[in-house]
Amino acid sequence: MRIRSVIFASILLHLPYQAFATVPASELNLIRQPEAQALLNNANLGLLGQGASVVVVDPQPDHLERVASRIRAVAPGLDIIEVPVSFRQHDPYNPTPGSADTEQFGRVVDDIIFQKNQGINIVAVNMSWQINGGCDGNHPLLTHINRLRQNNIIPVGVSHNGGQANYISAPGCLPGVFTVGAVNTSDQVQTYSNSSPALDMLAPAATSGSFQGTSFAAPIVAAAVGALRAPGVRPGASMEEILAILTTTGKPVTDTRQGRVTPRLDMAAAMSQALGETGNTPGCGLPMPAWPAAATWPPTISIDDGTNSSDGTYTITVAAPIVSSYRPNTSMDLGPYPANEYTIYERASGGNWVEIGRSNRIASPAFSVTRTRGHGLYDYKARVERYGTSYRWFYFTYENYHVFHSGADSNSVCIAVN
Repeated sequence: MRIRSVIFASILLHLPYQAFATVPASELNLIRQPEAQALLNNANLGLLGQGASVVVVDPQPDHLERVASRIRAVAPGLDIIEVPVSFRQHDPYNPTPGSADTEQFGRVVDDIIFQKNQGINIVAVNMSWQINGGCDGNHPLLTHINRLRQNNIIPVGVSHNGGQANYISAPGCLPGVFTVGAVNTSDQVQTYSNSSPALDMLAPAATSGSFQGTSFAAPIVAAAVGALRAPGVRPGASMEEILAILTTTGKPVTDTRQGRVTPRLDMAAAMSQALGETGNTPGCGLPMPAWPAAATWPPTISIDDGTNSSDGTYTITVAAPIVSSYRPNTSMDLGPYPANEYTIYERASGGNWVEIGRSNRIASPAFSVTRTRGHGLYDYKARVERYGTSYRWFYFTYENYHVFHSGADSNSVCIAVN
């Protein structure tokens, strides 16, 4: 959906949208945005963010446009409302925000709440800027941050770009702000990205160039918030619920400067959990294909760690009954009978199905493969071929063995590796 600029009552400047190629495929793939969209496709819920709106408040017009376009690139279904402001004291040389800045932000919040009450489904506000004034409960912006939250609007802020390992300025440091730092596409914390215990999440942003900085990591998370709170996903979820979904499904990344571990956004895992909780998608993983109907003896497949693995090592087992034979334990040139032949397949992060284990014909009702995998979602299915024999006397001179064979597919299962 296009970005539409809305002139709120307190804003005098209307800016046309300019197109930017803002989120490279490497960043979209890192956060697994394509897989998140595939989950929505499977649930017939349209584009990421469809039916929800995110407000972008920013004091720099060109910066505002670039931030907004980052949101659109990640969640193309979102309606994005751009609100330019004219803060005078958002630079590090001013010790406190001016009263005019605070009042202006308060009027913006008034208008955001008014627009929501008029029926615009505003779910988040992106604030890719800093303003000084301390990080305690006395900061003049905190009242307005709290008003947003009271109206179930999630404020997303930045850790900012000072390269400081244990300091974040306002509004990112304020209670109630969902604060975002930056990583590169190798999942290393960017050297410019500030950190502190107030940091909630990491997302990719460029190392250099026009989209360098935590200002461009925050809109990726704002887009994810909008996608999770869209109709059909978790529209009524609180900030705490969304924060829990995003942080528990994110990939842990260690900041080597102080050893702090912060989750990096994984949109597919977050969307899978959100949809799973609402019952809109089967299981924990990616969309499952339709398999041919199994025979009367459907094989089953299971994972010993269930649907979640903390250490990444788990065992997949496929089971199917051995078909009875009139004459068991017969060995022929094709192998033992009765017997099953098992094949297990894996699909990682929406890729192609790949065979990961095959048995010979074995007289066993089960076959297992142990896997060790990194962070992600993995689907498994199996094919079982069963063989048996019967015999008859032919002209009373010799036994003639007849081999019978049939096959069936298992169900599909999924596991998330944290």
